[in-house]
Amino acid sequence: MKYLVIGDTNIDLIVKSKRIPNSDEETSIEELTIDGGGNGANTAFQIALLGDEVSLISVIGTLPLFDIKKRLEEVGVKIIGKVLEDFPGISISIVDKSGERRLLTFTGVNKLLSVEMLNDYKDEILKADWIHLAGVNEEIAHMIASIKENWSWDPGLLSIDQGLNKETLEKAKILFFNEIEYAKVPKNIKKELNLVVLKKGKNGAEIRVKDVKMYESKGIVVSSIDSTGAGDIFDAVFLHAYLTRNFSLNTALMSANIAGALSTTKIGAQNGAVDWCTIESEVFRYEGST
Repeated sequence: MKYLVIGDTNIDLIVKSKRIPNSDEETSIEELTIDGGGNGANTAFQIALLGDEVSLISVIGTLPLFDIKKRLEEVGVKIIGKVLEDFPGISISIVDKSGERRLLTFTGVNKLLSVEMLNDYKDEILKADWIHLAGVNEEIAHMIASIKENWSWDPGLLSIDQGLNKETLEKAKILFFNEIEYAKVPKNIKKELNLVVLKKGKNGAEIRVKDVKMYESKGIVVSSIDSTGAGDIFDAVFLHAYLTRNFSLNTALMSANIAGALSTTKIGAQNGAVDWCTIESEVFRYEGST
C-alpha cells in the first residue's frame, strides 16, 4: 500500500511541569523535550515505522533547533512538499502530572499549505493508493474529494470550527474525530457519514456508521505521561491495520486503540510511535484476556 499524507509539520516543545501556573504566577519546568510534530508529520512517521511506503506533502521550515526533515527521512518518509529557510510550525505542549496537555501553536510556514500548492503535486496525489488528510481544511479536502476516491480525513478542531461541507464529508471513505470534534458535527450530517472512527481517549474508541455504533474498543490502562500526538499515532495504525494488513474493522480499531494508548507512555509524539511487533503482541494479549 502506497500512502500519501497531506498535513502540517511542526517542531514540538514539550514542557513538563507539576502544575500549570495561574495569571502572574511562575512555576518551574521539570523536563523539556524537543521532538518532531504536526498532524501530517506524526501520521507519516508512524506509517513509515510500520513498514509502509509513505510520502508527505507539507511545508517544512528549518531551524538549527531540530532537523525535522532529517527525522522523517530517517524512518523512510519521502518528503514531497517544500522545505524553506523560514520559521517552521512550532507547538508548545504543556503537560501536567496527569499526562494531560495544553497546546500553544505557531503556524509558521504551514500556512503555505494550500490548494494552489497541491496543484503542483497532482501526479503524486493521483499515483498514491490512499490519501490521508491530517488536520487540513475543508478547501483542501474538497479538492482531494474531486480527484481521488480512496481517502481519509482527520479534520481536527480548527478545521471543524472553520466549517465543514456535508458533501465533502460524505465522500471520505474514513473520517477520524475525537469526542469534542464529533459533538460539533450536526446530527443530520452524522447520519450520512459512511465510516467514522471516534477516538475517546482514556475511554477507548468506537466505529460508527450513519451515526450508529458498530464496534467498540474499551480504554487501555497505561501509565500515561504525555498525550501529544496520540490521535495521529492512532490514525496511522488504524489505516495500516485495516488497509495494509486487511484486518477487520474491529481488530483494526483495537490495534489503533492500543497504539494510541502506548504512545502516551513516552514524551513526544514521534518519540511515542509504536512498532508493529509491540502492537501485535499487545493485541494478542488483550484478545486473550477478554
